[in-house]
Amino acid sequence: MAEQHAHQRWTVEPAAEVAASQTSARRLVPYLVAAVAVVASIWIGSLFVDRYTHLYIDDAHVGADVISIASRVPGWITKLHVGATDVVKKGDLLVALDAREAGTKVVELEARLKGIQAARQQSRTRMEMTDRQTRSNYQAHEYRLVAAEAIFSATQSNLALAKSKFERANVLLKSRVVSRQQWDESHAQYLNAQKDFQRAEADVAAAKATLLEAEAARQQLDVLAGEQTLLFHREEQVRAELLRTEIDLEYRNLRSPVDAVIDRTFANEGEYVLPGQRLVMLHDRSGVWVSCNVIETDIRYLEVGMPATVTVDAFPGEIFEGHIIRVGDAATSQFALLPNPNPSGNFTKISQRLPVRITLEQRGNMLRPGMMVEVRIAIRR
Repeated sequence: MAEQHAHQRWTVEPAAEVAASQTSARRLVPYLVAAVAVVASIWIGSLFVDRYTHLYIDDAHVGADVISIASRVPGWITKLHVGATDVVKKGDLLVALDAREAGTKVVELEARLKGIQAARQQSRTRMEMTDRQTRSNYQAHEYRLVAAEAIFSATQSNLALAKSKFERANVLLKSRVVSRQQWDESHAQYLNAQKDFQRAEADVAAAKATLLEAEAARQQLDVLAGEQTLLFHREEQVRAELLRTEIDLEYRNLRSPVDAVIDRTFANEGEYVLPGQRLVMLHDRSGVWVSCNVIETDIRYLEVGMPATVTVDAFPGEIFEGHIIRVGDAATSQFALLPNPNPSGNFTKISQRLPVRITLEQRGNMLRPGMMVEVRIAIRR
C-alpha cells in the first residue's frame, strides 16, 4: 500500500513540473517578442540613420591611367620583350624595331661631320697663315708709302725753293745784277729739283700701288672667312640631320614611360608596323582610383577632399580608405555619342548623374582596373 502511494506521488510530481515550465514559457514569450521588436527597431533605426548620414554608390569601378604605347616610325618588329601581366620599370625596353638603316645613316653622317670639321680646321689654319703673311707685307708697304710721301714732301719743298731762286735769277739777269754763270747754276738746280720731285712722285705712286696689292692680298682673308661661314652652316646642317637620325634610331626602341604592368600586346615579332600603330597597353599599378557616377540630387553634399571608404566585390571584408579628388562639372549625358535633342517636344524628366573620382592607396596590388566596388561617403544634409 505504501509502495502504491509512493508511485502515484512520483507520477503526479513530473506532470506538475511540466505544467509549471509551460506556464513560465508562456510568461516569457511577451518579453522575447518585445526584445526582438526592440532589436529590430534599433537595427532599422541605425540603418535609416546610416542611410541618412551616408551616401552609398554601388555602380562604381576601379580605374587607372592606361597608357597605349605606339610606334612613331615605320619598321619591322625585331624583338617583343614583354607580354601580358609582365611587370616593367620605367625605361625598360618593350619593343625593338629594325634599326639597321638608321644606324648606318648615323655612321655616314658622323663621317660627313668629321670631314667638315677637318675642312674647317684646314681653312682656319690657312686663314691664320695668310693673315700673318699679308699683315707683315701690308705693314712693310705701308711704311714704304709713308717714307715715299715724306721724300715727296721734301722734294716738293726743294722744287718750290729752286723755282723761286730761278725766277729771281731771271729777273736779276735782265737787270745784269747776276752773271750768266749764276743763272745757269740756278737753272740747273731748278731742273734737278723737278727731276727729284718727279722721281718722288713716281715712288709715291708705286708705293700706293704695292700697298693696294697688299690690301688685295688681305682681302683673301674675307674669302677664307666666307668659306668658314659656309662650312659652319654645313656642319650645323649635318648636325641637325644627325640629331634627327639619332632620334629616329631612339624611336625604334620603345620603352616604358613609368613603372607599370603590361595589360595587353597588339603585335608579334616580324610584323611591319606603321607610325601611330598601337603595340602595347600598360598601366601604373600605384595610380589607381575609383570612378563613380553620383545622382545630381546628391552632388550638393560632395566636396573635394571628403573621405570615403571603398569595398571591393573581389575581396569581401577588405576596406580601402580614400578621398574625393574630383567632382564633375558636367553630367555624363553631355558626353553621350548619341545626344537626345528632344525634337518632338515630349519631355521626360530623368535625374542625371555627374562623375566623381576618388583616389585610393594601393594595397598589395589588389586593386585592378575594371573591378566593381561600392563606395560609402559620410555627408551632412
